[in-house]
Amino acid sequence: MRKKREQEKKQKKDQVKQAEVQERQQAKAKRKAITQVIETLGETDSRAILQIERIVERIGNDFAIAKLQEAEVVEAQGGLMLADGSRRRTKGGVFFFLVKQVLREEGRRVDMKEIFYKNQRPPVEPPQQQAAAT
Repeated sequence: MRKKREQEKKQKKDQVKQAEVQERQQAKAKRKAITQVIETLGETDSRAILQIERIVERIGNDFAIAKLQEAEVVEAQGGLMLADGSRRRTKGGVFFFLVKQVLREEGRRVDMKEIFYKNQRPPVEPPQQQAAAT
């Protein structure tokens, strides 16, 4: 009986260790994907970097890398213009456009909000005019 309990404790410890190792490996893979996307796109803007981190966290490494590769293909084929046609999108702009396109098509509004619009400042409202005292 005692031996069985000891064996169960050991198995539990081993399972916890395996879970911790797996967690560390996943975290390392996420950091690697985030770094790869940021460096490939040449992003330096803190907001864009935060959005890339959120994409990897919420949707996954494979998705982010796939969209990065798609963005590179689009760029190699001449890039994408802005909606108003004024200029070409940056490589990062193409990446974010492709990510948003998938989220819209799949109806993933919550992910879209969490990735692109979380913690943005609310629009500034003009100060109310005070009634003139007469």
